[in-house]
Amino acid sequence: MRKRKLASGNVSLYLDIYQSGKRAYEFLGLYLTKDKTTSKETLKLAENIQAKRQLEIQHSEHGFVPHCKKKANFVDYFEKLAQGKSKDETAWNNTLKHLQAFTSGRIQFSAVTDDWLETFKTYLVTKVSPNTAHIYFSKIKTALKQAVKEKIIFTRFMKSIWRHRITLAVKQN
Repeated sequence: MRKRKLASGNVSLYLDIYQSGKRAYEFLGLYLTKDKTTSKETLKLAENIQAKRQLEIQHSEHGFVPHCKKKANFVDYFEKLAQGKSKDETAWNNTLKHLQAFTSGRIQFSAVTDDWLETFKTYLVTKVSPNTAHIYFSKIKTALKQAVKEKIIFTRFMKSIWRHRITLAVKQN
């Protein structure tokens, strides 16, 4: 944790994080003032935040997913990803609509299992054509792959994701 003196006389608290050869700063929005009682409490809060960040970093370095990330809402995460996809925005938005309808807008990352993926696949095939279901399901897989990169879920889980495919209908003459 570092401190920076401001022109107002207050002191700003921030975290200086160095991980995997990269430095990042996290400004806490906490300030020490001339009031010693308030400043003491603010400093304790900043130390607690620092300890929490340290645990998160150590967990990710050793392959553990913090409990708070497992409980995060996959639908919200998918929606944020969809907003950044301008190339095939329609497919992402339609996938989001089906995901929201299927989950009532909420499913924790920890609940996205092989069984859930199979059930969602079945749902998609009953709602849209097999080709469209394949496209929508690929968006789900892309989101899960991104979640692995962001260390929200384990990489071991990814191996089972690729087994999930939607068989496309083939026209016979």
